[in-house]
Amino acid sequence: MKVYKYNSKQHGFQMLIPDGWSESMTRDLINLSRIENYQPDPSGKKTDTRTIFGASGKYLNMLITPLLDNENEPTVDETAEYFDGLSYRQDLNVIATGSISIANKQVFWATYYRGFALSVATGGQMQFFKKYCIYLNRVEYLFTAYLYSFSAGEKLPTNQDLSASEKVFDEMVSSLELLNL
Repeated sequence: MKVYKYNSKQHGFQMLIPDGWSESMTRDLINLSRIENYQPDPSGKKTDTRTIFGASGKYLNMLITPLLDNENEPTVDETAEYFDGLSYRQDLNVIATGSISIANKQVFWATYYRGFALSVATGGQMQFFKKYCIYLNRVEYLFTAYLYSFSAGEKLPTNQDLSASEKVFDEMVSSLELLNL
């Protein structure tokens, strides 16, 4: 395992990632000066996005969003309730939800799949993800882990396949430590 570091002017973190994993080369080329890549939304929040890529097409997408001054950090239950609505609006099929300890705090996670018509004629695909909603020091870290995918005619992943993939991401995300800037 090696250390991945994220730094910005206001906040930062580090976590362990498997050897061979790295940020997108394209992102590195576009962002040579490492200027913060914040994208404002209608509420005035600014989100930075990063993606770390690994073996077999696996990746971890990270959205890092400081909370506004008038916003409170949601509880695990509030986050779960929000995700219920989100999964419905985005037509996601939830497999399991729970919480995990990250930086001495319980945070919400959900494993889900998004499926398309799996007929050979349409070439549909089904994708499995795990989402972690982490709130630390008034910053939201929304991590989406790409667990597995398969297309029509391919072998459906077993529970063991999904568990092994989830374990890698659980280890990465649970190693998250905030940096003192």
